[in-house]
Amino acid sequence: MVPFLLVSAVVPSMLLIWFFHSRDVYPEPQRVVWATFGLGVAIVIPVVIVELIISAMIKHVENPFLNGTLEGFFCAGFTEELFKYGVVTLFCMRHKEFDEPMDGIVYGAVASLGFATLENILYVSQGGGGSAIMRALSAVPCHASMGAVMGYFVGQAKFRPRERTKLMALGFFIPMMLHGAYDAPLLTAAKLSEDKVAAKASAGLAGLFLLVTLVTLIGEITWAIILSGRLRREQQVWHSARWAAWYAGQPPPPPPWFAGFVSAPVWTYAPSHFPQQQGGQGYPQQQQRMPQAQAQGGDAGATLLSWMMLLFGGLVATFGGLMALGSVLAAASPHPTESGAEAPGPVMFLIVGLVLGVVPLVLGVGLFFFGIKRLVAETPKPPPRAYPVYGT
Repeated sequence: MVPFLLVSAVVPSMLLIWFFHSRDVYPEPQRVVWATFGLGVAIVIPVVIVELIISAMIKHVENPFLNGTLEGFFCAGFTEELFKYGVVTLFCMRHKEFDEPMDGIVYGAVASLGFATLENILYVSQGGGGSAIMRALSAVPCHASMGAVMGYFVGQAKFRPRERTKLMALGFFIPMMLHGAYDAPLLTAAKLSEDKVAAKASAGLAGLFLLVTLVTLIGEITWAIILSGRLRREQQVWHSARWAAWYAGQPPPPPPWFAGFVSAPVWTYAPSHFPQQQGGQGYPQQQQRMPQAQAQGGDAGATLLSWMMLLFGGLVATFGGLMALGSVLAAASPHPTESGAEAPGPVMFLIVGLVLGVVPLVLGVGLFFFGIKRLVAETPKPPPRAYPVYGT
């Protein structure tokens, strides 16, 4: 049972780590990514301790709306985002591999998913299949998105020193507010459910409050995708500029995020306008077309198909993991039927779990993999001559 519990809790996090890591044109070393993930797991212990202290301080607040709001913003939002922020700023930001803004999104998402994975395992082990379904579709993507938003602002702060203080503050404040807006309605609903009289009197308001959670979740996921796409396009423009410089026999241009560059901006190295050789003779047409085609990547239809493959692959894989979990739980605790006969034995449940769980899990991961491969294929490969990140 334990392995299947772990699968149901870990699959969503692993797919999201895979996604954010693949969005980086210059992927981060796996050793640093997993070190960040491990630190995200490790902060669960101090987070729980601080949350218990804060919960004890506000438990005497009787109003369920006020109590839920305080727990959502201060117990969950402030505490969890503070420790995740510490991982991103104290470890990731100072690491030599953090050498471009996109790295902030990757490391922020990975740190948050490390925390979310262990938290998810704890919740699933206590709440079973229902908790696994809810958290796989909501809490895990929520943590990943907040981490990506946090990492975006931290990455901007590192390469925009004049605005560092403001950007660093936003890197903590915005995820904390998003976390609170997501958790407060859920915690309030839980408080109301404990008091049946209050629940009936405030049912309409509680429903409206829960709508805030859904809007927050959709909004932060969309924002994280937009931010990662923006930085990826910035990477691709510089990537194409390096191709243009390589074919022109010139030094590589500095990246647009390098605060210390003094030469012409990278945008002047448009791949469609290759510098000519001395004497007015341009490069052969096939050499000019090669980097242009790589820079353009796939068309809009191909990109949409890639995103659809990612979405459905992730959902199918998550469904498979949850179905496998459900079959194992059912096999472990068979119930008698109405006639008094015992329900189908563990073997039958395991067979059903294999068909409805493991098969969709494998197919979903495969579809997700091919979706990522299609997106990565739209990125031009590096020039034959390796250039350092900051140029020469």
